[in-house]
Amino acid sequence: MGDFNAKPGSRPVRMLHSQLEEFPGIHLTDVYSRVEPSEVHNTLHNFSGRVKPGSQPIDYIFVSDEFEIVESHVVTDPIDGRYPSDHYPLEATLRLRAEARTCTA
Repeated sequence: MGDFNAKPGSRPVRMLHSQLEEFPGIHLTDVYSRVEPSEVHNTLHNFSGRVKPGSQPIDYIFVSDEFEIVESHVVTDPIDGRYPSDHYPLEATLRLRAEARTCTA
């Protein structure tokens, strides 16, 4: 999770989307899969507050299969008229899947 400074087609992001040979039991899902395509846009705004429709994010949250992505969105609202960061936060609501709760080590 975090500020990858990498667009969706970049090598690091592609690697996280793919099943890694070294870790065959791990599969990661990008929470943008639960964001309406029209809502996916820049996450870097350099304190300007500008949303650029059609542009690409550089911040991500990836989750393992133990979690269900309930919802996700990019938060573009200022706080008291100001932006606390040069990046819009990406917010996700996750739910631990029932089968993951019943697993024992």
